[in-house]
Amino acid sequence: FIAVLLTKELAHQIRGDLNPRAKRTVFLVNSANQVAQQVSAVRTHSDLKVGEYSNLEVNASWTKERWSQEFTKHQVLIMTCYVALNVLKNGYLSLSDINLLVFDECHLAILDHPYREIMKLCESCPSCPRIL
Repeated sequence: FIAVLLTKELAHQIRGDLNPRAKRTVFLVNSANQVAQQVSAVRTHSDLKVGEYSNLEVNASWTKERWSQEFTKHQVLIMTCYVALNVLKNGYLSLSDINLLVFDECHLAILDHPYREIMKLCESCPSCPRIL
């Protein structure tokens, strides 16, 4: 719920098409079930356009153009950490295009978990998003 409130507070940064001024909020979760829960919460408590991505096999086959359409259409992107890592590593979305990066169950960010790999990407990003 706190993450949804913060997303609403920063919504002025994510409204509009993806351009240098409009960014996207990304919620990271560990499982497909959690994607559905977060999507429901954000849609219930805000008027933001929400995209949901939980199937790495399907989403990994998408082209850069397909991802670009998704980022243009949705202001909040809720995805498993596996999908997010794939998107970031392939350059479909840059950390600098994200205003807020929410880690659900952040205690998982140990060893070789995708959360930890995403945080390593943040280390080298000159304009890293806010992290919750």
